[in-house]
Amino acid sequence: MRALAVIALLLLTIGAPLHAAPRWGAPTGRPPAQDGALSSDPGELAKQIRLARRQGDAERMLARLSDLPSRTLRDERVQGERLQALLDLHRFDEAVQLSQTRVSGEQGLVIPMAVALTRLSFRRGDIRGAEKNIALVRKTKPHQKDLAVLELRISIYNGDYKAANKAFGTLRDGVHTALAIELEVDLAVARAAELMGVSDMLEMALPLLKRAVDLAPERVDARGLYVRALSRWQRAEQAETVAREGLARAVGSARTELLYALGFLYLTIHREEEAVQLFEQALELAPEHGLARVGLARARMQVGDVDGARDLIARTLAGDARNLDALLLLSEIESDLGDWDSAAAALTTLLEVKPRHLKGLWLLSRVRARQRRPDEVQALLERYEERKQVLAARG
Repeated sequence: MRALAVIALLLLTIGAPLHAAPRWGAPTGRPPAQDGALSSDPGELAKQIRLARRQGDAERMLARLSDLPSRTLRDERVQGERLQALLDLHRFDEAVQLSQTRVSGEQGLVIPMAVALTRLSFRRGDIRGAEKNIALVRKTKPHQKDLAVLELRISIYNGDYKAANKAFGTLRDGVHTALAIELEVDLAVARAAELMGVSDMLEMALPLLKRAVDLAPERVDARGLYVRALSRWQRAEQAETVAREGLARAVGSARTELLYALGFLYLTIHREEEAVQLFEQALELAPEHGLARVGLARARMQVGDVDGARDLIARTLAGDARNLDALLLLSEIESDLGDWDSAAAALTTLLEVKPRHLKGLWLLSRVRARQRRPDEVQALLERYEERKQVLAARG
């Protein structure tokens, strides 16, 4: 009872727990969620929304809910499932807006709302808060499927790929196909991004990204990273083909990542003017796109305009002090100038954000060597080698 009270106070929810939901993607003995009338009973309606989500039909269900009475929609069970449907569809701004309309009560824990708020915490970057909430909700609902998916996402975020692979193996056959693909691609992109940080591990990233692009051709994050990996592997023609195939199908802001990736390719083959044009196009579509701004800074540095590069990096970090790419480039610039203290400060900040960042560990070990701090060099190299072994493991 005490644990339940703590959860209720922490999440400010009302209502009663729902019964266990059917296995995602498994036969339920009921008609598809989009068929038939929606229930007027909030508890049953919440179940219908959950079933639609787990069949991959969240968007159609949300559209059907628009005609229901506001009193029904304000029920915490219904509202929690609506929030999760929006999060399933990556409509984060709408989810935040909906969460702000909640009217909290004192009736105890409502599982759908508790899970929705936990997912919002993760989406906002409050990883510790999300993990704490998961542990609390688990005391009441040990096998909640949405939390299992969220725990997998947290493992990916933390770079614990062994745990993520194990969780994915457990979940894969119990979720609808679109979600299974999304999770597999998320896992591949995260691991490949780390592998690309060190030249002798780059080759391991290529098959991961090739499969991710084959599974989800529309995922511009996977395709953009694949273009950059091919560029670093000196496969310029293939990289350009992959980028232009994506640009042919992408619209609006989705083009930003691919414009940046193509600009990255042009930088690697010393077509700096064309790279700058592409970075500027990306920034026109998404003025706050940190990677494109860092790309511009790298182009400035590559043509010898160090002051211009530093100015762009400073502006990027003023808007996002935790931008890993900006911190990495800043450390490179300061190292080239022999300002080891400033380089170390940038890399220390980076490792505070991402303690197991492979390239960050390596670069800081080199900087500490220049500063004649052998004990720190040794500790950093041990962390670096340990992380390399984790990334190299197939499990």
